[in-house]
Order: sequence, then C-alpha cells, then structure tokens
Amino acid sequence: MTAALRLFIIYAREDEAFRAELKAQLVPMERAGHIRVWTDRELLAGDHWEPAIKAQLRQADIILLLVSTDYFQSDYIHEVEIKEALERHQQGEAKVIPVIVRPCDWESDGVISSLQILPSDGVPVNDTRHWHTRDAAWVDVVRGLRKTIQQLREDRAEAERKKQILAAQEQAALAAAEQKQREAREKAAAEAERQRLKAEQRLQAEVARAEAQQRKAEAGNSGPLLAQFKRSQIIMVAWGLGVFVLFLVYMAFFRGKNSNSAQEVAGRQETPAVISPKPALPDTQTPQDNQAEVQKHLNDAAFLISKGKTEAAKEHLKNALQLDPQNPKAKDALFLLDKGITKEAARVLQNLN
Repeated sequence: MTAALRLFIIYAREDEAFRAELKAQLVPMERAGHIRVWTDRELLAGDHWEPAIKAQLRQADIILLLVSTDYFQSDYIHEVEIKEALERHQQGEAKVIPVIVRPCDWESDGVISSLQILPSDGVPVNDTRHWHTRDAAWVDVVRGLRKTIQQLREDRAEAERKKQILAAQEQAALAAAEQKQREAREKAAAEAERQRLKAEQRLQAEVARAEAQQRKAEAGNSGPLLAQFKRSQIIMVAWGLGVFVLFLVYMAFFRGKNSNSAQEVAGRQETPAVISPKPALPDTQTPQDNQAEVQKHLNDAAFLISKGKTEAAKEHLKNALQLDPQNPKAKDALFLLDKGITKEAARVLQNLN
C-alpha cells in the first residue's frame, strides 16, 4: 500500500481562519490515509520551532501557499519557507501549489504566477461574487488537490513497481550468471577428464608398441646396446606423453577459469551512489562588546510592543540580530511578530536578563 503523502501549509498569521477551514476540508483524505497535513500549529510547548518547520518542509510532498496581502508582507515566509519550498519544487522532490485566499496582485509575483494555482482561474476563496459560500470555494480547491494527490500516488506506486521489477530482473540475471558459471566449470572439468583419458590411452599404446619392439629385438638376439637404446626410447616417450597430459589438463582448467571471470564481470550491476547530506554550519558566536547594544535593542522592542508599535519593534529586533545573529529571544520574538502573535512576543522579551 502506498504511504500517505505529507502536506505542508505555509500561511500568514492573519490568514489563520483560512488555514483552519482548509484543514477541516482535508480531513476526509487524511482519514482515508492519502495525506498527512502539517502546519506550525502542530508544534508543542518547548519545541524549537525553526528547526521543526525546516524539517517538515524537507519531508513534505505537497506544499500549499495561502496567498494574500499578508502573505506577501511576511519576511519569514519569503526569506526562509518559500526558498526551501521552491528549491524542492525545482528538483522535483515536492509540489508547490498556491491557493488564493484573499484578493491581491499575485499575477505580479514571478513565483506565484509561474505555478498552477487554486481555486479555478485564481478566484479568491473569499470572493462572494463568484462563490456562493466559502465552502463552495474550498470544495473547488480540494478537488484540484485531490487530482494532484492521486497523480503523485500513482507516480509513487509506478516507481515502486518499476523498482521491484528491476530488483527481480537483477536477481534473475544473477541466477543466470551463476548457472552459466556452473555449466562452464562442469564443461571444463569434463573436457579435462576427456583429454586425460585420451592421453592415457595414447601412452598405454606407445608403451605396448615399445615393449613389443623390445621383445622382438631380444628374440632376434640383438646386442645389449640395442636393448638399452630401446628401453631409453620407451622412457623418453612415456615422459613426453606425461608432460603432454599435464599440459592439456592445465589448459582446460585455465579456459574454464577465464570463462568464469568473464561471466562474473558481465553479471555485475552498478548501484547509484548515495549523496550524503551537507553538514549544518556551526553557529557563530556574538562578540562580547556587542551585548550591551543587543540588550538595548531588546529593551526598546519590548517597550514598543507594549505600546502596540509592532513594526518599530521589528526594526529593533532586526538590529539586535545583526549584532547577534543567534540571539534566541530576538529570533523568537521576530517570528511571533511576523505571525501576529504580539502577546507571546512580549512575554518572550519580558525576561531580558
């Protein structure tokens, strides 16, 4: 059975209502085991949100963008999430699908306008002149998503089927190569035995013929010198035939060994190399003499948040991050302000020491 596809939703905090409505519309496909939906709402208290978000983005099969004016205003979306999503989309590892939830000039955005969008014809979900209800708009979105999900599941099943076929073919080729090796060894052994028997028969015939000649010579009262010559001739013939037999056996074995080596080389399959992921770069350390300036920016940001001036607070947080790029309070507070969670951002900055 094909595993469920991972679906990741990128959205601005101001569009939380649209995220919740879409999540509810996707429940039937989740229960059917076709998809698994993840958003930053899945984070638990104490989780490190940025590594968790990046990890989910790298695992997602489908990445949905809830497009609105607030979507375009979010720095974190465009500086972090969209870059990762588009890189995986271009590499064919994931599918990025924009969903227009509120009217905005999305046609001017080179990324959004180059992708297949939902709902149909790019009509925003909240356009009541076109859609009788928002639910009708979401049904159109879900139908479009279902087609994409079905296609991806079919592609994944086909890839798995091809992988199994290839594995079976490789196994069959290996078995055939082993069978040929066994046959070659058996053939070489049989040929060596045939040559040995043939040489042995020839040697026995030569010895018998020499002995007959010796007996004939002795019967004719030949001299001792002639008899000694005959015996030497028999020994030389026997020695020569013995060497010839050994040579034939060696050559038969050598041909069988070369045949086995060729079959092993022909049956060998190459496997694709696995590219190890790049190690993460180490965090940089903040110079000690910048800490006072960083602390001042954090204090100013906390004060501005309490006065409702979030944009000015963001500027102080960005200045703090320029001095200390790894400052956890500045990073968390800036992320929460981008998502519109001002009270939580204020709580993050309350304990500044």
